[in-house]
Amino acid sequence: EAAARGAKFTSTSILFASPGDKFFKLAAAAGPNAPIVRNNRYSTSDKLAEGRGLIGTAFRTGQPRIQNDLLNSHSAKVWKPKDNQLVAPRSGVALPLFSRGRVVGVLLFMAPEHDVFTPEFTELLERMAENLSFALTRFDQADEKERAEARVHFLANHDSLTGLPNREHFTRLLEQKISDCADQSSKCAVLFIDLDRFKVINDSLGHAAGDKLLVEISERLSKCTRKDDIVARLGGDEFVVLLGNIADHNETALAAMRLLQAIAPATTLAGYECKTTASIGIAIFPDNGRDAETLTKNADMAMYAVKGDGKNDFQFFSSEVKSQSVERLALETHLRHALDLSQFTLHYQPKLDAATRRFTGVEALLRWSHPELGSVPPLSFIPLAEETGLIVPIGRWVLKTACEQNMQWLRDGLPELSMAVNLSPRQFLDGALIKDIDDVLKESGMPARLLQLEVTESMVMQNVDRAIGVLDAIQSRGVRLAIDDFGTGYSSMSLMKQFPIDTIKIDRSFVRELESNGEDRAIANAIISMGKALGLTVVAEGVETEGQDEFLSASLCDELQGYLFSKPVPAEAIHRIFLDRLAAPPLQPDLN
Repeated sequence: EAAARGAKFTSTSILFASPGDKFFKLAAAAGPNAPIVRNNRYSTSDKLAEGRGLIGTAFRTGQPRIQNDLLNSHSAKVWKPKDNQLVAPRSGVALPLFSRGRVVGVLLFMAPEHDVFTPEFTELLERMAENLSFALTRFDQADEKERAEARVHFLANHDSLTGLPNREHFTRLLEQKISDCADQSSKCAVLFIDLDRFKVINDSLGHAAGDKLLVEISERLSKCTRKDDIVARLGGDEFVVLLGNIADHNETALAAMRLLQAIAPATTLAGYECKTTASIGIAIFPDNGRDAETLTKNADMAMYAVKGDGKNDFQFFSSEVKSQSVERLALETHLRHALDLSQFTLHYQPKLDAATRRFTGVEALLRWSHPELGSVPPLSFIPLAEETGLIVPIGRWVLKTACEQNMQWLRDGLPELSMAVNLSPRQFLDGALIKDIDDVLKESGMPARLLQLEVTESMVMQNVDRAIGVLDAIQSRGVRLAIDDFGTGYSSMSLMKQFPIDTIKIDRSFVRELESNGEDRAIANAIISMGKALGLTVVAEGVETEGQDEFLSASLCDELQGYLFSKPVPAEAIHRIFLDRLAAPPLQPDLN
């Protein structure tokens, strides 16, 4: 405005270019002809007529452009007045504006006389443009600093993967919500969410697939909550939802069910269709705590109670949940020291050849005897060991101890026995598994053909290609392989022939009611027939009655295992059992 008035310019204008836009945006215009400038379009492109004048040329070249006879300039015809009351411009100069060395716009002066923009006058105007460019650079630096500070602030308060509030930010939001609820005498709920089987998916398909699943879950959780509710990611596969102003437990329960339903649909990851569920623990303010730490901790306890009860559900915090959580923590603490304190032992359950009625092998089963807790049931500590990762070193000890014991029996005069050892899901995914097998066989001296490793259907079906690779590596060493709990997983019969296995074990759930349940008899017969067709050894576990024995033997099941023949016993009892029943002849050596 000062330039327009002081120099009696017809117009003074500042125009900026935007990335990806062919036309300038007018930032400011002053002088009598300012309305014309506002109504016209000016382009950065020389392919358009609006870009071939002073403005477009100065922008593209980065050099001042002067025209002291506009009336005779074809490229400047847009400046001819459209209203007789406006002053016609007869000369003009366009000066490029820079920010950090890059042309970002144009400073334009238009004058009513010819030959106004002499070199001296133009030099003066260039200094004005330089001052403006300096200011633009400082503005950009300030904007960039502000954006960087905003980004740092965002990353300090949000999860970089999902964009959700992180643990620290959620705690502050929860504290504010607690304060609001206390003032309003209202309630809020914390829902602690942990994905079931996330580690299996992450380990099987890779971290990229795991990250994709976390992003997908975060979006689903956000979509099925109310506008004022808060969804946060605390880390790993742990999410939390804060529900404000809840009326009662029923409203919270309905919200938890919606979250479970949102998580349930399958997601395609690395070419595989994967499904995951979630365990949700709920704590209510003020019933279950009056501060953020207590509420979050109690919701976490309730979530672990759901994990222990079978997962894929929700549970409210209660005194019973707290008691269970304390017991679980104590059990985990004891479990961490059990291996070092030599509290684990192995019991062995014989397997009977259905045709010869002789024992041909045993299955090693882990037992834990604690000086204070007594004999801890496997169902109480093995899932905990799996969850905490302790199962890997424990499983390594089981494999080593079982093979050493088998060789000791051989030295003591017992015939060669097949030693079956169960692999846990974490062991199966452990990258050191093959090396562990090699080391144990070498150190114990046990022939590989006497070792049989048992895996479950669900373990090998998580990632079929990887499972086949691991199983091939194991079988190539001469170790035998068995599918445990067959019939309880989700595998198809067509896929089973892809796995390099030697044995399938009919799950005890199909054996239990063989004498009274026609469906179980049909399933057992189908599994035996399929096993025979594929050239596999079929073992039935959980045999407890003569009737079950008779049916399975008549159906040509190969081996039987169960309390009818022997319960799991300590190593020293195996001698007595073999004396009571004639042992099978030694296995023939592998001549290959």
